[in-house]
Amino acid sequence: MKNVLFVIQNIPIYLDTRVKNEAFTIKNKLNYNIFTLSPKRDHKNCKNLILNNFKSFFYPSFEAKSIYFQPIEYFIALFFIPLYAYYIVLKYKINVIHIANPPDFLTLLFIPAKLFGIKIIFDQHDLSIEAFLAKIHTKKIYVRIIICVLKFFENLSYRFSNGIIFANENFNEYFNKNKSSFHKLTIVVRNGVSVTNITRLKGNINLKKSRLNSKELSICYIGIITKESGIDRKSTRLNSSH
Repeated sequence: MKNVLFVIQNIPIYLDTRVKNEAFTIKNKLNYNIFTLSPKRDHKNCKNLILNNFKSFFYPSFEAKSIYFQPIEYFIALFFIPLYAYYIVLKYKINVIHIANPPDFLTLLFIPAKLFGIKIIFDQHDLSIEAFLAKIHTKKIYVRIIICVLKFFENLSYRFSNGIIFANENFNEYFNKNKSSFHKLTIVVRNGVSVTNITRLKGNINLKKSRLNSKELSICYIGIITKESGIDRKSTRLNSSH
């Protein structure tokens, strides 16, 4: 039976619906042993994960509230993630390490593991450069330097991973257009909604009629709205074109 380690840096496993669903699917469909490593925030949901037959580890972390404190968060992660991860790798004889971005530098930490036959899967949740530019609205020289660094770690993640998972087809097209020379096994795994979590409500006929007779544009968005989503920019463009 194979042992798979899921590594996350930005949020705890119980808050990352995508990774949690991936772990549950692999456990249920393939019957692999699942281990997770993520930052320590709040342990109120930890016991639930252990009861679901995969063991979770949490490393000490610092959560940056501003992009200017991001380096501190990353330096702490760079120290504790390999410390905890290689302990798990050695103790539980891990066969596959699944790395979720952001950030992209996590792959760098596990290159030595490949020497022992451990496979690395890079799960690209975000395009780091686009996510960074969504937060920064300046063209100063340090921004260009950071973009170069982000490109380096992105290429490194592509190069040293044994397989790449994309969150949507746009990421896959980005890879095929710009990074196809890496010749990697790739697959698109979209984020889905569990039907067991959907509550059906009775429709509001009056609201539907008012919308049909209105010239206003109505949009339904399903997902988490963050700065990186760019919903504000998309809505502005729609308003100007409508």
